[in-house]
Amino acid sequence: MDAPPQVFARSGQRNRRARWLKIAGVVVLAIVAALIFVLALKWPFSREAMTKWLERATSARVEFGNFRSTYFPPGCVAEDVRLYQQQSQAKLPDGQKAEPLIRVQKLTITTGYGALLRKHIEKMVVDGGVVHIPAGGAELKSNSGKKNEVTIGELLADNSVLELAPDKQGKTPVIFKIRRARFKNLGNGDTSAYDVALSVPMPRAEVESKGWIGPWRDANGQVRGTPISGEYTVRNLDLESFKSLMGTISSHGQFQGTLAKLNVSGETESPDFGVQESGHHFPLSTKFRGTVDLATGDVELPVLNAKLGSLALDADAQITGKPKRVQLNVKRGRGDVQDMLLLFSDKPKSPIAGPITFEMRSSLPPEKRPFKQRVRLTGNFDINPARFTEDDTEDNVAKLSAHARGDKKEMDKDEPPPVLSNLRSDVTLANGEAHFNNLTFSVPGATANMAGTYALTDKKVNLHGKMKMQAKLSEATKGVKSFFLKLLNPFFKKKNAGSEVPVAMTGKYGHTHFSVGLTKK
Repeated sequence: MDAPPQVFARSGQRNRRARWLKIAGVVVLAIVAALIFVLALKWPFSREAMTKWLERATSARVEFGNFRSTYFPPGCVAEDVRLYQQQSQAKLPDGQKAEPLIRVQKLTITTGYGALLRKHIEKMVVDGGVVHIPAGGAELKSNSGKKNEVTIGELLADNSVLELAPDKQGKTPVIFKIRRARFKNLGNGDTSAYDVALSVPMPRAEVESKGWIGPWRDANGQVRGTPISGEYTVRNLDLESFKSLMGTISSHGQFQGTLAKLNVSGETESPDFGVQESGHHFPLSTKFRGTVDLATGDVELPVLNAKLGSLALDADAQITGKPKRVQLNVKRGRGDVQDMLLLFSDKPKSPIAGPITFEMRSSLPPEKRPFKQRVRLTGNFDINPARFTEDDTEDNVAKLSAHARGDKKEMDKDEPPPVLSNLRSDVTLANGEAHFNNLTFSVPGATANMAGTYALTDKKVNLHGKMKMQAKLSEATKGVKSFFLKLLNPFFKKKNAGSEVPVAMTGKYGHTHFSVGLTKK
């Protein structure tokens, strides 16, 4: 019995499909063979090709140790990779070999065949990378004479090291440990994303930053003009690295600009800020906005709001010059005076308590002297009301107030001590000595105007001036002395007042004595 026509039709279709599949297979094999032949003639991951590519990309002289190509996936593995400055060897004495700018224990490059046709490397992994910057500086840049068409999807360089050679022989290099360094979308003339985390040796701190960089500018297009932006976090910055300070500080913020100059804004927090000579700790927090010059390291902060203990400051600051000079301009400060005094005193408590408002301009020159002798300051303050915390000083103030009022009876122990009102002065500080001008204050029954000095080193107070008393001179004394001083009342009597007499404030910080007399000492 003959087969139905439909059976022969299906059999013919299968045969035709099989023939077309064979033809398609042959074409594909021919294309693959052609690609393999082309790649074999110009395989991009050979030792020679990779050497030329890296030298063109960095303008450096490249050397490999072990090298092998991989084909599934396409790529290569290079060991003991070294990059040198092109002219570095010519500058060295005969027989001395140049230090490589970059050393890599292992470099792994992988991609796909489709990406390979687009001249795209999917991933580069750097293991054991060390970047060495010599004392005279170094420069690795894109070669502006030849366009680099190769793009890199991702570059990983975790656990690398940045090494800065010392300026003088015998000193140890400065080492930055890079825990994480990852870049995406490199080499296409567009913006690249980055994510880095490193340990900074001086001052000791952990720093993280992520953001965007590029398009990259070559040497003719000014590398420092390369745009960069992102955010940063600084953890556990050790303030003791600055010698005069103590505690740790953390910060986070944002930045935007170029590799030449950045606009920055952020906040800082320190739970234990202090000056080493005093030993007292205070919580410190700031908010700031300003610029950082990456070429000089200069910092300008036109906006700086700080909270130190109870003190609140509206200020601006600059860190400029070489070596660096720190300048702080407090436009408005307010808080408790005891926090300000304990910042610079090693005493367990402040001798004066009370709310303070102040203005000041201060600077810290780059001199090799103790902090108290280096710091310079001009400003003014107003403490109202002010109270002395030492018992003997409070007793002296109480007696002074009683005599000024003509009250000759002893002060009741349960009676609260008098307070000073409107304690204010202009002040300058230089070479460890504060100079007070037009220092005024009031106590019940008297007002005083004084001038003098306070030494930060030996803590000696030496203030002299005049006090205007409510009582007559004879009423401010007892016994026989009062009788004789009645004869002098007309000479010390002022209009609408009792008497005006010399007054002095002397002694050591925390144990200050007041004295009233007819002549200055």
